[in-house]
Amino acid sequence: MYPDPDEAVRTARVAVRAAGDARPVGGGVVIAAGYVLTCAHVVNAALGRDKMATAEPSPADLARVALVLPAAGPQAYAPRLVCWHPPVPGDESWWGGDLALLRLPADAPPVTPVRAAQVQLGGKAWAWHADGDGRSVVDVIVQKPYGPWLTLDPGQAQVSVDPGYSGGALWDSLTGTLAGLVVSIEPAVRRYYAIGPAAIAALLVHAGLRAPAPAPAPAPAPARDPRQARLHRRLTDALDTLPTDRYDRGLTRLLQALGLPPGPRPTDDAAATALAHPRGLPALRDAFPECEGVRTAAARACPPRLLAPADHAELYALLCRVPLPELMAAARAAVPFLPLPADRVPDRTAFIEQLEDRQSDPGLLPPLLEVVEEVAARRFRKDLYFRLNGVTLSIPPLRERTDELPALAKLFLETVARQVGQPVPDLMPEVITQLCSYSWPGNLRELRNLMERALLLSSGNAIGLEHLPLDRMRQTSRSLSPAGRAPENPNPVPGPPEPANGIRRMAEVEKQAMLDALVRCAGNQTRAAELLGMPRRTFCTRMSEYKIARPRT
Repeated sequence: MYPDPDEAVRTARVAVRAAGDARPVGGGVVIAAGYVLTCAHVVNAALGRDKMATAEPSPADLARVALVLPAAGPQAYAPRLVCWHPPVPGDESWWGGDLALLRLPADAPPVTPVRAAQVQLGGKAWAWHADGDGRSVVDVIVQKPYGPWLTLDPGQAQVSVDPGYSGGALWDSLTGTLAGLVVSIEPAVRRYYAIGPAAIAALLVHAGLRAPAPAPAPAPAPARDPRQARLHRRLTDALDTLPTDRYDRGLTRLLQALGLPPGPRPTDDAAATALAHPRGLPALRDAFPECEGVRTAAARACPPRLLAPADHAELYALLCRVPLPELMAAARAAVPFLPLPADRVPDRTAFIEQLEDRQSDPGLLPPLLEVVEEVAARRFRKDLYFRLNGVTLSIPPLRERTDELPALAKLFLETVARQVGQPVPDLMPEVITQLCSYSWPGNLRELRNLMERALLLSSGNAIGLEHLPLDRMRQTSRSLSPAGRAPENPNPVPGPPEPANGIRRMAEVEKQAMLDALVRCAGNQTRAAELLGMPRRTFCTRMSEYKIARPRT
């Protein structure tokens, strides 16, 4: 014979009736020696009152209530009230309180009480009917908290929970403990609710039947990052330099941006608030635009999130019009070397935050802005990029930063060489001169693509002019002014004549497609060939014909 996991609840269950009526109105359970726990609305039902009545029953009222211990026989006992927590309507459809602790008379037989304990969410429990018939036990799934209650969904039983289960035990057979009291049902759907063990434990402590739980030991204060401490000090010092009225206006903007209640705060508290919020530093920068110290410290801090809350909300509203697959395709095209998810992501908010988390090298456009630029280019929505660019960063175009061009070009070469397993070649002086004279209408992305192409074309230790698309670069340099705009009266420069048979043009297109495939596949020739739908042997032959250097592994 196997031990009965429900023996304790079979013995301790209680039926609550109106005196003189054989039909139970609800259930209860012996929770301590001589004490019965049930729902207050069950006692109200036994008295014929409204179930949400709050008035505490008098001894005369309780004389009209009968408690029956089915395991001990049919004898009914008039209880005495110990604790009364009436039903208190909550913010939604649940209500608080609704517990009644009753004392059995001295002549009642002794009953071993049950023990209440937390139940595992997602686990199975059993609701017991007031009649105590084992055939009426209903298995339910404990889903999640709902206010002070636990949400219960039906399990495999075909029997539904009805008002006769109210106040009855929600029993965890696996642990042999009381998981709660059934308190409510939804008539329209098969969903039920129970008062959880935390409320039961609080009632027992209030009645003096259980000692209060010892207060948890205070957690040790986490060690403070010295970099955060220095940043906090810099921000505080910068805020201290502001006049009181300007600081108060900026503090109001900061708290409003972070969704915090307004009120006076010292400068060190304002700095700590900004550091504690993932978008706090961008919000602090926007709240105090006139404070140079705040802008400088925030710019050097590498905040967890690039955008302030208002900027994030604006970007989210703009990108809501872009289907998520299209947004991910744009991201893979704009930042091919970043590890982006292979499949779908939960939503746009998670996707934007993933891109914000990607740190860029100093002086380079952040990946998030590159993706937005790609989306705008694909949808011919330039305002999408420029509106974001205007509220987050002010980055001059590449043609206005020629002093940075050599370093940026070398950085891109190092990145691509590391991806394809090649040594980093040098840039010849004439190449640097040509790069600085070019107008760069495609900005950083064009520079990166050009360096990728040059690396794959080169077979030695240096990048020369022969590895650059000089025809296009010289034509663009002549047709664009130094500011990158077309002159008022441009003299169009005719392009090179097309070959009569088009073979040379087709070869150039195929060569460029192979170069692009090699870049996307990090130099893997097999994957690049598969990407183009070309046999690997043909791909390698064409590489030799087009003098494309093979990446070293």
